[in-house]
Amino acid sequence: MPPEGRRRAYGVVMTARVGGRSTAASWIVGILCAAVIAGLIWLSLPAGPGMLAILGDLLDGGARG
Repeated sequence: MPPEGRRRAYGVVMTARVGGRSTAASWIVGILCAAVIAGLIWLSLPAGPGMLAILGDLLDGGARG
């Protein structure tokens, strides 16, 4: 029985695997990338209220001066 995947008309199974890549290494790198993104989001949280104030001023419609 062939591995799971989508069959073509001539019987070859298509998979999304790339030759020479380790599944374990790709999982580890993926988790590390997700952790870096989560860390960057965590570090940017204190800027949220200031950014909302700036956006509120921009969307207010009037130019000050």
